[in-house]
Amino acid sequence: MMHDTAALFGTGDVWAPLVGFFNTVGFLLELVTALVMFVWPLERRPRFVWRAAAAMLVMMAVCMVWDSLASEGTWWLIARCFLIYAMCCAASRVCWRVSFTQALFYMAAAAALQHAVYRGARVLSTRLHMVWEDAAWIDTIVYAALVVPLFALGYWLFARPLVGKSIEGVASGRMLLLFTGMAICLNIFTNLYHHYGSGSVAFTIFSLFDLLTCVFMLMLLREIVEHENAERDGAMLRQLMNQQKAKLDSDKATIDLINVKTHDLKRQLNLLENRIPQEEIDDLKSLAGIYDATVRTGNETLDVLLSNRSLVCEQRGIQFDRIIDGERLEFMKPGDIYSLFGNAVDNAMEAVEHIADDGRRWIRMTVRANKGMVVMHIENPYDGALTFRDGLPQTVKADRHYHGFGLKSMRMVAEQYGGALSVKADEGIFAVNVVLPIER
Repeated sequence: MMHDTAALFGTGDVWAPLVGFFNTVGFLLELVTALVMFVWPLERRPRFVWRAAAAMLVMMAVCMVWDSLASEGTWWLIARCFLIYAMCCAASRVCWRVSFTQALFYMAAAAALQHAVYRGARVLSTRLHMVWEDAAWIDTIVYAALVVPLFALGYWLFARPLVGKSIEGVASGRMLLLFTGMAICLNIFTNLYHHYGSGSVAFTIFSLFDLLTCVFMLMLLREIVEHENAERDGAMLRQLMNQQKAKLDSDKATIDLINVKTHDLKRQLNLLENRIPQEEIDDLKSLAGIYDATVRTGNETLDVLLSNRSLVCEQRGIQFDRIIDGERLEFMKPGDIYSLFGNAVDNAMEAVEHIADDGRRWIRMTVRANKGMVVMHIENPYDGALTFRDGLPQTVKADRHYHGFGLKSMRMVAEQYGGALSVKADEGIFAVNVVLPIER
């Protein structure tokens, strides 16, 4: 929010140029700092550094021209605030790939954060005047020193939790109008108070009200974004589960057909034993054996899944080693088994199929019972660096809103049965462990 920098820095001749500079662009610098905290992780436009530098110079120039031409007065001050809001909103669109409504959303959040930091620093610094009544350094050095940690605290509490979160559901319609209206009201009434209000008690009461309003607004904003993202993730996971249940039926039909055709082919080869050399018969039987996709684990759903994935691994040159006691999974629904193990194997296949070294293209999987629990362990090599969030690696695909749900789906299934999922990536080996209590 706008503030009188001259009052903060004093009016001494030595500091006059610095006072004049911050009196002109101080509010802009604080607002840009708050805005950058929200939009920094977003996708940037080409030649970002040049765009950002040009936008900053233009905004500073406009502020200087405004101050040299505009008249004194509260309403001119309010108008100047709206001009800076509009410029920052436009600058975010110039530098980052954001829509107009997204830019408006981040602008409202930045305005609330900047105002909270300003008000918090002012409330804390002016308390020192009770001891040093006329000390100008309180409103200069102390204020500046307080702004830095308060911005850091604001980033940790309100901006950092929104990193990677979609705001599509919030940055539209009435919710965006609500937040923008609240930010505008804060601006107008704060400036009106500074013009018409008086008295230290009234100042303290209004400042605390102003500060708490901004903090609650930021908390509400964060809560709504996290709620919207949780609902979106839940819908995506339910859709993924339904797709996997449909794929289970499709895979079962495919494996049954392959087994029937392989059986017929071997029978036809037996009828040719006296007509072609035995060596060629053996080679053809060995080749047919690749498609004899029957896998026996003791669980029909797992048999279908692993038979299908074994064929794919064979085709892609991936060594798939497994030791599985599927009988221990009889307490699980077929759809949940397919989702849990299907995602585990698919993620491992996706990680190793692009590894150039053939010797590192392998997957190892074990399922066993131990002390009343079923323990599933799958591991595979991987290339590149992984970033973890909430215990799970972040997807490296470009569209993060529609990828990275495999492990979330596995964790949801594990928790549904009272179990747990853990992930570990160490020295190029990625490992997933799932522990499920066996129902008695």
